Amino acid sequence: MKYGAKLMATACAAALLTGCGGLGGGTTPAPSPTSTPSATPTVTPVPGRPLQEIRELLLEADSVNVAIFGDSTGDEMTEWPALWAQSMTSDRAVTLNRWLNGPASYEKRELSTEGASRTLWNCSVSGWKPINFAEVVDDCLPQGADVVVISLGHNNNSDPTQTLPQLEALLGQIREETSEQVPIVITMQNPVTTPERLPAADEVTKNIAEWAIAHRYPVIDAYHAFVDAPGGPEGLLKDDGLHPNERGSQIWADAVTETLTPWRE
Repeated sequence: MKYGAKLMATACAAALLTGCGGLGGGTTPAPSPTSTPSATPTVTPVPGRPLQEIRELLLEADSVNVAIFGDSTGDEMTEWPALWAQSMTSDRAVTLNRWLNGPASYEKRELSTEGASRTLWNCSVSGWKPINFAEVVDDCLPQGADVVVISLGHNNNSDPTQTLPQLEALLGQIREETSEQVPIVITMQNPVTTPERLPAADEVTKNIAEWAIAHRYPVIDAYHAFVDAPGGPEGLLKDDGLHPNERGSQIWADAVTETLTPWRE
């Protein structure tokens, strides 16, 4: 079963819990360090209008601006935002604006020029947590943002308890700069395999997944795309056990495509 089909088929949100008892009840024991990521929840994207509206927008609108807030798993031209942008170039005029943190401005790249306009504003910065965007949210967001994708969490592994407060603060700023009507998509990032990172990384992923479900945000489940890939996540990561390699970045981009632009599969 494809991971997208799995997402749509189950509403299990019992991250890191034994069994699948839902969001309520029970406590979650801290996973013991291991070289393999422990089970984390299979997340169902919001099945009704929010996700469908995003898909219809990306399929049908004459012009779409997508803002991405991310980290070092998406800041290079070989990683998922650029690969997703490239997947749309056959019949769309695609522009990828890549954030350069030094000058605090975007580098513009026109990937194709024919068809309806699709512009990605990729504000992904190596080492950043949600809190680091506080001073640049208005600079990162384009005027007239139509969709916002959040892909953060890895850099909160040093203190998982700060993940959700920081994420909520960032979303509050985004709402102030846009509107309540602009859809926001949350990403479950790739699993890590280094033992010293695992317990905290799993906790961050669990917290983000359960929070997204509770607040009915559409979810891009890159986590299970890696876990379900042939051979598991180990062959999809660089030597640090954290950052996706070339194959891993493509798996991630495919997960984005399956969630947001599934007709391109």
